[in-house]
Amino acid sequence: MLLLPRDARGVHLGTITNRKCRRVAATSSQWPPRTCRQVLDVTTGLNRPCGRKTSVMYMKNQTLNPTTTAQAADAPQPTPSLTPEAIVEKLRGIGSQIPEAVPLTPKQRNTVRNHARTAKNGDILQTTISMVGTTDVISNAVGHDSDGVRQLCDDSNRWAVVEDEVRALLNGVSSANLVRRQQLAAIADTAFTVGQQLARYPEHAALVPHVAEIKRLKNLERRKKAPKTPQSPAPNVPVTPHA
Repeated sequence: MLLLPRDARGVHLGTITNRKCRRVAATSSQWPPRTCRQVLDVTTGLNRPCGRKTSVMYMKNQTLNPTTTAQAADAPQPTPSLTPEAIVEKLRGIGSQIPEAVPLTPKQRNTVRNHARTAKNGDILQTTISMVGTTDVISNAVGHDSDGVRQLCDDSNRWAVVEDEVRALLNGVSSANLVRRQQLAAIADTAFTVGQQLARYPEHAALVPHVAEIKRLKNLERRKKAPKTPQSPAPNVPVTPHA
């Protein structure tokens, strides 16, 4: 290591001196981030004179940037996925907050759908709102004033957006579950095919009852799906009386 004289290592106000006693520019806030210089003093015994130690100095520059840690902390974290039980609980909680969401039977839905066809025509609805606001006789007959009909129309349009979102969510959930069933069916078919081949060998005799049970279940399912052929009635043959 290089040692400097005591009088050559002073620091004066307003300037910075290096080891050769030369003035250098002071640090500025506009410069790039400072670096931390790490010095490793390693003593080696290769090609050294007898009785002397040679020091090899390795220098490693490491940039100190405090903003990197802050940016990593501000990075958005992935949203944790919900379990099916948690989703069911949330949906039931949302359903309890919508008192109007009462299920209808298929017959009731057909009846309401047939009566609601007129509401799809916006021009008819606007004319109806104006007609209701013209006289109290019509507003009393329909049970709403013009403002009430207008609010009902606005609510219908807003809840239509909710209906589309729920339908899209149901489609996504149903599609994902359909893919899971397809994967299970592929696993079952592959396992049965491989197990059926291995069951022929004595070392895999433990697979024989499983293969037999799957065969029995498949045959039973085919019998349930087989259409029943209706029996044709016997033709009516006239009976001649005996003499």
